[in-house]
Amino acid sequence: MKSRRLRYVLFGLPLGIFALLNLSTQQYYVDRSRAVPSSAAATFVEIPDASASHLLDEFAALEPLAKRPGTVFISDTFNIVYAKIENFYTKPAGMIFPSDDFLRAYFRLPTDQIRLKMLIPSLLATALDLSARRQRHFREPFFDLTAPHGRRMYDGFFADNRVPELVRHPRDTFVIADTALQSVLNRWYNSDFTKNFDVVPLGNVHNHLIFIASQYGLAYYSRSRFTSLFQLEPDLFYKGKTMAGIGRRFLLDIINPSRKIRIEMTYTETLKDDGKCILYAPWILGESMKKEQAAVIGRGSARVFFPAVRPRILVGQPYVLLDMGVNGTPFPLRRTGLMRLYGLKVPIDARELVAFGRDISAISEHDYDSLRRPSWLADPPVDLMNQNLEYSGAYEDGWISEASQYVLAHPADSTALVVRGLVPLIGDRNYHSGFRVVLNNRLIGRGDAGIGTFEGRFPIRGPISGPAKIQLFFDRFQHLPNGDGRPIAMKMYTLGFQNAKEISTRRKSDALASRQQSTWWSAMDKAGIEFLEGWYPLETYDGQTFRWANNDARIAVGARSAKSASLVLDVEPGPGEGGRPGVLHFLDGTGHEVGAFTITQRQLVKFPLSGLDRSQSYVLHIDGGGARIPSDPRILDFRVFGISIK
Repeated sequence: MKSRRLRYVLFGLPLGIFALLNLSTQQYYVDRSRAVPSSAAATFVEIPDASASHLLDEFAALEPLAKRPGTVFISDTFNIVYAKIENFYTKPAGMIFPSDDFLRAYFRLPTDQIRLKMLIPSLLATALDLSARRQRHFREPFFDLTAPHGRRMYDGFFADNRVPELVRHPRDTFVIADTALQSVLNRWYNSDFTKNFDVVPLGNVHNHLIFIASQYGLAYYSRSRFTSLFQLEPDLFYKGKTMAGIGRRFLLDIINPSRKIRIEMTYTETLKDDGKCILYAPWILGESMKKEQAAVIGRGSARVFFPAVRPRILVGQPYVLLDMGVNGTPFPLRRTGLMRLYGLKVPIDARELVAFGRDISAISEHDYDSLRRPSWLADPPVDLMNQNLEYSGAYEDGWISEASQYVLAHPADSTALVVRGLVPLIGDRNYHSGFRVVLNNRLIGRGDAGIGTFEGRFPIRGPISGPAKIQLFFDRFQHLPNGDGRPIAMKMYTLGFQNAKEISTRRKSDALASRQQSTWWSAMDKAGIEFLEGWYPLETYDGQTFRWANNDARIAVGARSAKSASLVLDVEPGPGEGGRPGVLHFLDGTGHEVGAFTITQRQLVKFPLSGLDRSQSYVLHIDGGGARIPSDPRILDFRVFGISIK
């Protein structure tokens, strides 16, 4: 008996050790399979976050409504797996999927006589009757998107002809409307990430978009070069949010549209990783054959509102077609090391994308005219998330390309437009670029921006009616370093309108900052300090004046008659330390260490100096530096608020 137990132990112990060693790996795969939006490690699944969001419990709660006589559900899902679950949990109520004929495989009967004879004879007549009745609900119209004087082009699709009648008589009909947790559509009205769907009476639904799988715009499961809408994935810029890869064309059905609608679209080219990030101008087609193009310029991300259109009525239902203007392209293949030996033609990501979409919604003209547009952008990375801001040509982390535009509210008492930002030092210390500022298609200022902080105030002459469209154009751009590669002209700090009082306050602040910087430089001259390599331009922020330093920043200390003295640094570690304490070393010109201090916060450190009759250079080296932050291309290892000799 003991020997048997011993064998069990000897056999089970290695398995237990192996399981423990692989526990973290298994947990990693489980986490990825959940596809939780807040997790950057999430991967593609058919239904994101289904377990944690209690999807099946939500569907089970529909049972009392589904069993009510006469109930009909209209689902806006484009997801075939999601649709089948909906169909199961909503029985015995009627279920309509305008997006596609998801259940065609269950009702498709064989066409040849031999296979028909193989069916159970007693059920054949019933099967034929069910199939025929079901087919009567469907039509196969097409959306004509032929360009003037161009070749004929038609986008064919399935349409359920029961929907128009239900819209006219919506009693006992409900829309199962996906929330932001499951769809990139209609987020203008519903940005809820805490549940999967809302059940709304059809009569209460307005301007609600449904993606229609069509010949030239299919859903992700088609695996076609015409795929236009892919699965949701975590948004790498906004934690807890999602986005979806998008292709070229979208055919959109609108439930209860306004007489005229505007399509709102928030999307980004930043993550295409092609080194260009160009925003191509999309267009839409409605009732007219005229293409209505969105006003888009620049690179990065955009939130655009297309010109108002009337939907096109086909088989009694309203549609618009959205075209991104260019075909999708695959991600660039970059293989290193052993990966270059095989599989060079096998893509890691087979999708052909135009961009990543964050929201596609339909709004009325009244909604557009009622936008609460901001008049001042104080923190662009945050301001870009404001759905009332219409813009294009800005990256999500605050950088802007050589062309960008913003539509802001114009306060009646404003007298000037203010632009403030940073032109970074990326290699060329002599880099500069000319720029132009255009307001409502009228040039109001121009200038030249060099390395460092840039600020311009441009007087406004003449009345401005309605929203103000501001466009910034730069003659040149740089590429962000260290594998980023994005073309950028400037990092935007602030943009907007100011009145006379605000301008006066700002001028006083600028004058104070100028005096502080002048005092700072005077103190350095008096101490005999000269700044050499490794330092960034002098800055004043929040009342403090300082210089950021890269690692191994050099200074020169002038000749002294005293036999001994001390160099006192007012210093603080920066984000280059990654939030960790850093050891700051003070080295002389021969590399000999004069002294070292551990710095954890802003503090005074003192290093001994010997008397010399000539200037001597020193190096400030900090251990563990070099970390980068997404919002700044500089390496900010530490900053110095002042240097003195005592």
